[in-house]
Amino acid sequence: MMHAAVRVRFAPSPTGRIHVGNLRTAVFNHLFARHNKGKLLLRIEDTDRERSTPEAEERLFEALRWMEIDWDEEGDDRFYRQSQHRDRHMEIVEEWLKKGIAYRSDRPTGLLGGGPGGKSSGRSSGGSGAGSAGASDAGGRAAGEAIWLKTEPEDLRYDDLILGKQSQPARQMQDFVLVRSNGVPVFIFANAVDDADMRVTHVLRGADHATNTFRQLLIYRALGVEAPRFGHMPLIVDKQGKKLSKREGDPESLIYLDEFRECGYLPEALFNFMALLGWSPEPHAGDDGEMIFREKLSRDELIAEFDLGRVGKAPAQFDTVKLGAMNYDYIVDRLNHDEGSLIAHLKQDVRDEGLDPDQFDDAQYGVLIREAAQRARTLKELIEKSRFFFLDRVEVNVGYKMVRKAFANDAVWSRLDATIAKLEGIAQSEWKRGRLETAIKKLAEELAGGKMGDIAQPVRILTTGGPASPPIDVTLELLGRQRTLDRLRDDDNRGRLKMNDTQGN
Repeated sequence: MMHAAVRVRFAPSPTGRIHVGNLRTAVFNHLFARHNKGKLLLRIEDTDRERSTPEAEERLFEALRWMEIDWDEEGDDRFYRQSQHRDRHMEIVEEWLKKGIAYRSDRPTGLLGGGPGGKSSGRSSGGSGAGSAGASDAGGRAAGEAIWLKTEPEDLRYDDLILGKQSQPARQMQDFVLVRSNGVPVFIFANAVDDADMRVTHVLRGADHATNTFRQLLIYRALGVEAPRFGHMPLIVDKQGKKLSKREGDPESLIYLDEFRECGYLPEALFNFMALLGWSPEPHAGDDGEMIFREKLSRDELIAEFDLGRVGKAPAQFDTVKLGAMNYDYIVDRLNHDEGSLIAHLKQDVRDEGLDPDQFDDAQYGVLIREAAQRARTLKELIEKSRFFFLDRVEVNVGYKMVRKAFANDAVWSRLDATIAKLEGIAQSEWKRGRLETAIKKLAEELAGGKMGDIAQPVRILTTGGPASPPIDVTLELLGRQRTLDRLRDDDNRGRLKMNDTQGN
C-alpha cells in the first residue's frame, strides 16, 4: 500500500503532435496518482524554444481535457513551466562549479571523457574556468565550453518499480554534460532538478529513459536530496514487434492522438485501451470457478485496480483490431447511456464530411448507429459505410463480384419490377421495417422459392450502390419511401448493370 504523499508528474514537451507513447505515460501516471490518493502534477518542458510553440501547447491542454486526464493545480499558472526556472538550474550549476563538483570544458559534448572520471586535456581545474581555451563571455564561460559533472568510478544500483533491480558497473561511469556550450541545460539535469523542486516521489516513464536514470541518481546526490522511485514502462511496438512509427500509405498506421480523435475513436475507449498497453488487471474467479480476464473497465475500475506490480517488462503491442473492437463496445455504451451526446457528435462528423446531417431525426440516428456500428469500428468508419443514406442518389459499383453475381440471371429484372410494384403499394405512413420485411419475405416466397437474397440483394445494390448494408428492412426504412423507389427506378444504374451483364463482365 503506497503512502498518501505520492506525487507524480506528466512532463511533456510542447514541440508537436501528441504521440501515443506520451499519452500512455499520462494515463499510467494518472491511474497511479488517483489509485494512491496522491497528486498528478503537470510540467511543461519548453526549454527547446525553437520547437516549443503556443499552438502545440494548446493542443496538449486540449488533448488532456478530451481524455479527461485532470491534474492537480499548483502555482499561479496551475502547472510548472520549465523555462521559467532556468535561473534556478544555472544557480545550481554555478554552486557546483565553485565546489568543484562541476567543471567547464571545450571538448565536443557529443564525446564523453577519455576513461573513468572523464579526464581529458580540455578539462579545467576547479570551477573557475581557468586554463580553458577561447574568449570568456560576461558570465565567465568561454565560447564553446560546456559544463560537465565530475564523476568517480563506482557501481550504481537502483530498484526499478517495473524492471526490478538495475545496475551499471563502474567501468561505464564517465563525466557527462549538464549545460551545453550554448548555455542550455540538458534534459537529464533540468528534469532531475525540477523533480526535486516539485517534491516528486515517483517517476513513471518509458523504458527508453532507463539509461538516463544512473546519471540522474548522481545529480540527486549532488543536490543532497533523496531520489524519487523510478518505474520504466515497456516500449510500445506494432504488430510486427517493431517500434511504433508512422508508415506512409498504411491506414492502420495511427500514432498521434489527433488521428484517433479525427477517425472517431471515443476518449473513454482510447483511455481503456492505453491502460492495457503493458498492464493488466488481476483476473477474477467467475461463478464456475474459472478465472476471468477482463479488458473493458470503467475509469473508476481502472483506478481501483491499477498496480505497478502488474505492469509487464516485455514490449506492449499496439493492436488496432483490439482497439477497434473496444471502441465499438464503447459506441454502444454511449448510445445506451448518453444517446444525445453521441448523436450530436455523429451529426457534427456528418457535417464535417460535407453531408447534410438533418436528413434524420434523433430516433433515426439511433437506428443507424445500432445497425451500422456492427460493421464499423469508429464513428468515421460508420459514416463511410453509411454514406449512401445521406446522398441524393448513388452510383452502383459494377466492379464488385457480388454485384455481378446478383444480376447474372435475367429473371432478376422481372423480380425487381414486381418488387417495385409491391413497395409502391405501401403508403408513407406504413413505411416501417416490419411492414417492409413482411412484403419482401412474401415476394421471396412467391418469386424465388423463399430465397430472400434473390429479392433483397438486387434491391440493396440499387438503393445503396453496393452489396453490403444493414438489414434490408432497416435500410429501406431509413432511406424513406421516395428515395427507395427513385433509386430502384434509376435508369442510369439499371442500364449500366444490364450492359455489364451483356458484356460478360
